[in-house]
Amino acid sequence: AALETTQDVIGGHREGDLAEVVVLYVRGGRLTDTASWSLRTEVATSELLSAFLTQHYGAGSEGGTVPPDEILLPCALEVGEGFAELLSERSNRRVAIGTPKRGPRAGLVKMACDNAEHAFSQKRRAREDTLGRLSEMQERLRLTMLPRRIECCDISHLGGADTVGSI
Repeated sequence: AALETTQDVIGGHREGDLAEVVVLYVRGGRLTDTASWSLRTEVATSELLSAFLTQHYGAGSEGGTVPPDEILLPCALEVGEGFAELLSERSNRRVAIGTPKRGPRAGLVKMACDNAEHAFSQKRRAREDTLGRLSEMQERLRLTMLPRRIECCDISHLGGADTVGSI
C-alpha cells in the first residue's frame, strides 16, 4: 500500500453472545489510533461486522466516521461490495473493503483480532473483579441481595459558611 493510503483495520473476538470489535486506524503507513467496542449479540460474526460498519461509517446521508481508502476485515461480508460503493459515492473517492488472506494486510487484521481478544479478556477480568468485590460487600454487610447501586453523600461548607451537599 502507498504510504498515503488510509486504512481502518477491523478485528473481532467473541465468546458466545459477547463480542469485542477493535478498529486500528492506520494513516500514512503508521498506526495512529485504536478504538474498541463491547457488544452483546446473537447474530453471526459477518452480520455483526456488517451492522458495525453501517453504524460506524453511517448508513444515512449524515453522520458516521469519515471512511478511509481501505477497510480491512477478518471475514467477508455479503454486503461488502455494495457498502464499498455507497461509501465511495458519499466520500467522492474510491473506498475498498477487503479480507486479506496473506501479506502485510493480513498481518494487520490479525493484530486487530489479537487486540480485540486482549480487550475482551481485560474487560471480563474487570467485570469478574467488580462482581467479586460486590459479593464480598454483600457478605460483610449481611445483605440479602448483591448491591446494584451505591450512593455516597458529601456535606461541606465554603469558608465556614454556605453549606453545600452532594449525593
